[in-house]
Amino acid sequence: MEHIIQDGNRAMLYNTSFVQQISTKDGLEKMAGLATDFCRIKIREEGFTRKILPPKQITSADLDQAVDSDSPMRIIHKDKLSKAYPVTFTEQSQQRYYIGNKFQVFYSTIMSEEFFKPIEELQTYRIPIKQIIQENYLKDIQIAEDEQFIKTVDAIIAQRETDEEGSAQYEVAGPFTPAILAEGLKLLVAQEVPIGTILINEQDWMSLLQLQQPAAGSAVMQDIIVNGYSYTKLLGYNFIRTIKNDIVKPGNIYLFTTPEYLGVFDVLNDVKAFMETEANKFRFYLYETIGIAIGNTSGIAKISLTGA
Repeated sequence: MEHIIQDGNRAMLYNTSFVQQISTKDGLEKMAGLATDFCRIKIREEGFTRKILPPKQITSADLDQAVDSDSPMRIIHKDKLSKAYPVTFTEQSQQRYYIGNKFQVFYSTIMSEEFFKPIEELQTYRIPIKQIIQENYLKDIQIAEDEQFIKTVDAIIAQRETDEEGSAQYEVAGPFTPAILAEGLKLLVAQEVPIGTILINEQDWMSLLQLQQPAAGSAVMQDIIVNGYSYTKLLGYNFIRTIKNDIVKPGNIYLFTTPEYLGVFDVLNDVKAFMETEANKFRFYLYETIGIAIGNTSGIAKISLTGA
């Protein structure tokens, strides 16, 4: 109990200092900058879409002009003919295939919910405001990215299975084993694309780990960092583990080729914190402008465990 009280007191001291900072224009800009830096680090650590398709910063000079609207977009040229599919973040946007040696990337601004409180209340919080930002408002951005990405991936797999059953999905009774993984990866090999990352729910990861360790030992598993993104290497492959059960359900294992064969994740405006005060009110939200497109639908496959 004493530890909880001490943590609460430290949080109140931190929040009091935060309130003092935002009471001036310079202090408000400083805190917004610190919050922006903090969120950009955390979203790299916790969002799985960014590990599958590492983002690339672009500028307005990279954009192309759309024919039928003023919305920002970019045309990507490919080396060979293949099907492409954009990831859309608005209901008005249409999801559609592009067949040929080029495809379009559309950009959307994603915003968190707005935090709006009397400044006096901030000083009474028993948890740091930084933690509130991470666990609530940054999570809005992460969920929007990851949820729409997986919805698009599932749509691609469903379309490919309609066109040619068995080309994109391997269904088998669980639990997940190295042998099942090998059969699933054959779907990517059949498309003549390299094996990149494997997205897996933590429950399926534990099944794989339990069956794999007695045979090969835990020494073959290691955490690695590639270009600032963390992965778990096992059986020679890079796994991305997630506890986002509502997005990556247990029994669904997603297989991806390497980024250069898969698509693009453009960042027009990286995640940024907006803060302002008016009278005794404090207003805060996060926003970003991004564009994601799967440039090669053959670079995706899925293992579905029945009974999972």
